[in-house]
Amino acid sequence: MSTRAGGIDLGQCRELLERDPEIRHFVPVHLYGHALDMNELKELKDDFDLSIVEDCAQAIGASHSGVSVGTVGQLAATSFYPTKNLGALGDGGAVLTDDEEVATKARVLRNYGQSGHYVHDELGSNSRLDELHAAILRDAMLPNLEAWTALRRKTARLYLDAIRIPLIQMCLPSTSADPVWHLFPILVGEGMRDSLREHLREVGIDTAIHYPRIIPEQQALTKNTRFEVPFEPTNARRFAAEELSLPIHPFLIETEIRQVIDACNKWEPRGSAAH
Repeated sequence: MSTRAGGIDLGQCRELLERDPEIRHFVPVHLYGHALDMNELKELKDDFDLSIVEDCAQAIGASHSGVSVGTVGQLAATSFYPTKNLGALGDGGAVLTDDEEVATKARVLRNYGQSGHYVHDELGSNSRLDELHAAILRDAMLPNLEAWTALRRKTARLYLDAIRIPLIQMCLPSTSADPVWHLFPILVGEGMRDSLREHLREVGIDTAIHYPRIIPEQQALTKNTRFEVPFEPTNARRFAAEELSLPIHPFLIETEIRQVIDACNKWEPRGSAAH
């Protein structure tokens, strides 16, 4: 079985923007390494004169309909956390823009708000990427990104083609999308996620849950009445309840990939008639 990969519903976003024209800013997330519909995103930007910051932390190199993530918004942000598709040795990230005024402001804000040495024009912070991380990214990681992405896509294709269990739903990309598979999420229905996770753990396969609690239920928001959830987050709740991430990274060998596939296909939930 299959379902579409997770991500914000841009159709619902249009409904909300039509209902509330005061909304001026939008932060769409290209989740799991899957690009949102970039043409639809651009239409929203143009039709409602939005300021958009694309969250590309999991999706560097992904595209939809030939349009790369990070190229529609005025700003895009990416992460260099070590486990990301393009990672450094520790925490880091970058802001991407083709607007020189915005780029200049970002440079000031990342360096204590300084426009010159000891000249502080803004309340900024220390958000500079140090030279060691930058050198590792440029010389050791970035030259390998294309090859590593190809390996992630190969692993994803093997999973999509070979895992055949009715209770496991594969998260398919749109036919117009070219994801980079930062994660490989599956949905495990009927309250069986823990059963599958334990089955895989017993044969030495680690999995993860991304993400077990949706944002509107986080205490930081529930105790703050300034925030409003305009739609019931049905898809988000489903992913929180059913999502499980299978291993995917550039260093998996085919034998290990086949072990994951075989273990999934041999899963027999207790009391289930899935087989």
